[in-house]
Amino acid sequence: MATDVLLQRLRRSFVPSVSSRRTRHGKSLSLSVTSPSVASYPLSPLPMLRRCETCRNLDLWRDTERLPGHTLATLVDGVRLAQLGTAPDDSDCDLCQILRRLHVDSDDTRSGFHTLELRAFPLVPHIAWWAHRRNLWNGDKQYIFEPDDLTDFFLAVVPSDFTHAGDKDKSRLEKLIYEQGLVMWHREIQRNTRLFSPRVVTATFDRQVVMEWLNCCKERHPGCHCGLGASPNLKLIDCFSQKVVAVDSLGAEEAPPYVALSYVWGKSNSAFAEPAVTDLMLSKKVPQVVQDSMKVTMALGFRYLWVDRYCIDQQDGAGKHEQITHMDLIYQNAALTIIAAAGEDESFGLPGVSTKRSSRQDRLLHERFNLTSSLPSPRRSIRRSRWATRGWTYQEAVLSSRRLVFTPEQLYFECGSMSCCESLNVSHEELLRKRRPHLDSFVSRSLLGSEYLSPSHHQASVPRHPSDHGTTRLFVAYTQCAEEYSRRHLGFDEDALDAFSGIIRRLECVGSFPVHHVWGVPAFIPSCSSPKIARPTHTSDGSVNHTALFLAALSWRHELHKPIRRRRCFPSWSWIGWEGSAVWPRPSHVHSFGDPERGVAASVQLCLEDGTTRPFLDVDFGGPAQYSSQPKALLLHTTAIPRTAFVPSDSGQHMRLENGASLRLHPSKEGMDASKAFRGLQSGRYEAVRLGAVDDDAYLMLVKWSGSSWTRIGLLTVNKFHLTYDGLLTAKSFKIK
Repeated sequence: MATDVLLQRLRRSFVPSVSSRRTRHGKSLSLSVTSPSVASYPLSPLPMLRRCETCRNLDLWRDTERLPGHTLATLVDGVRLAQLGTAPDDSDCDLCQILRRLHVDSDDTRSGFHTLELRAFPLVPHIAWWAHRRNLWNGDKQYIFEPDDLTDFFLAVVPSDFTHAGDKDKSRLEKLIYEQGLVMWHREIQRNTRLFSPRVVTATFDRQVVMEWLNCCKERHPGCHCGLGASPNLKLIDCFSQKVVAVDSLGAEEAPPYVALSYVWGKSNSAFAEPAVTDLMLSKKVPQVVQDSMKVTMALGFRYLWVDRYCIDQQDGAGKHEQITHMDLIYQNAALTIIAAAGEDESFGLPGVSTKRSSRQDRLLHERFNLTSSLPSPRRSIRRSRWATRGWTYQEAVLSSRRLVFTPEQLYFECGSMSCCESLNVSHEELLRKRRPHLDSFVSRSLLGSEYLSPSHHQASVPRHPSDHGTTRLFVAYTQCAEEYSRRHLGFDEDALDAFSGIIRRLECVGSFPVHHVWGVPAFIPSCSSPKIARPTHTSDGSVNHTALFLAALSWRHELHKPIRRRRCFPSWSWIGWEGSAVWPRPSHVHSFGDPERGVAASVQLCLEDGTTRPFLDVDFGGPAQYSSQPKALLLHTTAIPRTAFVPSDSGQHMRLENGASLRLHPSKEGMDASKAFRGLQSGRYEAVRLGAVDDDAYLMLVKWSGSSWTRIGLLTVNKFHLTYDGLLTAKSFKIK
């Protein structure tokens, strides 16, 4: 059946009225099709719609009224509502435009091998992909969908041979859901008992929606705001008087509730550069994003706003450094953090506050059912925003207790226990009533937070293994944060450690096994004040091998085909010393680290600025970041692969040993490949320094001689079995800067 015939049936289904409105021509109408620019959402009368002649032929009500009667087995591949032609119609018809946005594209349909069909899919199993890119439709037995979970649907245009079992079909449907959103079908009579229902996103900021989210969090999530202590010398903007005030001058024992702002600075900030002097009246040149944030702050019932530009004196170096070291407290103690994830910089403002949002939300209204678009996933908008590319904004979001994100299309809220989208209303009462674990995952936080960094995690840390002490999870938590952060960019290289220091400070306070760092590389050594954990050097007795943990932390590598640039103000052996996306090995448990019988470094020493060295295991990391600014060189007493063990290789990224082993090269040096690395090793300018092993993989740091010390230029990985041959490794010492 051609597309035009389908659209004729679709138009016919909307003849019964919703509200029996009368036009200027005296005709009684009921259907409204809206795709507004999110203004006040007026319902467009039928004669005003752009339409093709054949849209009246689709009786969508007749085709969809049987949907709630289907079982899970019959819904897997969707319920066919109608056949289409080989491509969606290209006319200017409003309904045709909606169908085009519902289209799951494929090579076969583009080539005309398969016709298209309009199908309805159950909403609940798929909505997690839209919200979190989390797939619950995978046959997992823990996700048991009951009949009342399958009463709402969304529509999609798919190839006639579409099957959910096909990986390509499934991934294309998921892409449509993520990038275009869900056009949800639902009955109005189910409004009071539905878990999820679409919500109209207005053109302007909706205070009531945000208040519902905040109140739900305050009433049900006690762990979302357990303060970690006041930030000293804190200054705030008084939104009423528009002055910067010192908290100490307010006469209160603790800081008043305040909102923090996370945003992108512009390239040139001279027009807004003002010292944060107490009682400073803000000038008229306040950036639009700050003006809008002040309005939102007051609309939500708060008076004070924290903005780094005004609340940190940019001219006072010592004061600025002090505030940066307490960044975790500033964002943690904020009642809410506003995130400006729209526009290029601070001049754009918050969509819906000073300017109306221009996003398009498709809606079809019928007296018995509605079709409403969820808009593209907020996760997609946030990930693609300029805000998500900047280094400073990462810890600002992760360290916050509650986050309100302004995207171009809608609002997104995330606390330590839930996430909410403006276009989707979630009934928390229904979630509590049903009490099924898989339903909780639909509203759980997943984008901006970290389990180990959440405030509630500070109360207790339960290890998975008696000798683990939470080390494996802590290693993964730290390196995951570092990976996310390393994908972002900074305006100044010297900010690389400061912009991550809040994350480090938070992890220094975690549970019974704190993490410290040496130039951003995690050092899992308990302080002298932590008697719970011994300080072993081997794992044969089941304890934690701290040296092996540090070597694993040094086993980071840069992702291939991603831009890499050296930051020369930091050591080359630290991931902080490079701009570029870094990744770490993923251990399965604490005993994944190291190999006490072969290849673990005998010792690691820190070379301090005064020329002395300190054994790594003898350093007391009792104070926050105590050695972060001192030891720029490491002295590793370990083993290396001799140059004679390498043989030429034609592969661009793989090197070979004479015993047949293949080593994967992960270069940090621009233009480096296997042949260049081989020539460097043969000449003696390069060395392959054994770090250790994580699970089955061994890691070797590729270093280059620089006259008085070695410099890291890459990483080699190999199956650790190939390094167990007698006589292969040679004991050496390396001073690496």
